[in-house]
Parts: sequence; structure tokens; C-alpha cells
Amino acid sequence: MTESSKTNNFNAPMSGVIGSDNAQVSHNAFNQTNNANTEELLKLITTLRQTTANFPTETKAEIESDLEDLEAEIIKPESDRNPIKIRKRLIAIATAASLLASGIAGVTDFTNTAIDLGQKLNIDVPALVGR
Repeated sequence: MTESSKTNNFNAPMSGVIGSDNAQVSHNAFNQTNNANTEELLKLITTLRQTTANFPTETKAEIESDLEDLEAEIIKPESDRNPIKIRKRLIAIATAASLLASGIAGVTDFTNTAIDLGQKLNIDVPALVGR
């Protein structure tokens, strides 16, 4: 399995910090390390697929196509992955979900999972409309 790692270090007064994976605050210094292996990334894609069950058919089909492309990149060795393609797919997925009516169950969770997947891949996925 492939592992990726991202560390964020903030050396300033901190308050209200939310971290994921391995985060710690000591002496007003916040250190966060995101570690994700291929298995974990693929689980997030499975979660995204399951969440689309309530989406309109056309949107669901578009998202499924993007998820297939994303999964194909993730199963490659980390050195062979195309981060530009991954970022474009993640943005397309999050954008499609954010354009849905807020009344559809799971849209917020779906968008949050897409952004979490991007963070674990060390790819900045902008917080899109609806967040």
C-alpha cells in the first residue's frame, strides 16, 4: 500500500483549531500530519459512491464517471499519480454535489468527504459553494 503524508506546522497563538488524523497542540504550536494509504483513499471513494444513492440520475452518472477516473489514479503508485487530474476530478465531484438542491440527503456529507479525500491526497480542493 502507498502512503502519503502531509504535515502542517503553525507556530502562533491558536484557538478553535480542528485537526484530523494526527493533530496536537502544545505551547500554542499546532502540528498536524495527514497520513492516508491507498486502502483508506479507496474507502472514501466507496463512501462517496454510497452517498450518491439519493442524487438525481444524471448527476449521479456524472459523479460516478469522475469517481472511476479518480479511483484509476489512486490505485497507481504514488509516483505515477497525476495530481492535476486528481484535483480536477475532486473539484468536479464537489462542484456537482454543491449544485444540487440542499434538500437532497447527503449532499453536505458528500462534499465534506470529497474535500477530506483531497486533503489526504495533499491536494487543495477549494471549499465550494454550499459549504
